[in-house]
Amino acid sequence: MRKASFNQRIAFIGIAELHMVHQLRDLRLVVPSSVPIFGCIATLTAKAQDFALRSIGFKSECTALGQLRIIRTSVVSKNIQMIIQCLRREEMRGLEGRDGI
Repeated sequence: MRKASFNQRIAFIGIAELHMVHQLRDLRLVVPSSVPIFGCIATLTAKAQDFALRSIGFKSECTALGQLRIIRTSVVSKNIQMIIQCLRREEMRGLEGRDGI
């Protein structure tokens, strides 16, 4: 990300697990400040929030367009299902090593 030609084409940066920002500590040094950063996390303590804001160089929260906003919402996801069903041993052949098996 150090080439200017690459940096000029960045529309925004998304961080899926905001609590991992310690690995991105120098991000703002190599990405233009005009590039917005979107971070999300399922659970965020006040301590982790403060750390994330300082680590990535987020400015103070503001209601102006394009400025930092912290949005908290329910973690209820209606599009996620957990289906539990008994399988006979012969039905499980070939499934070893898959997630949830």
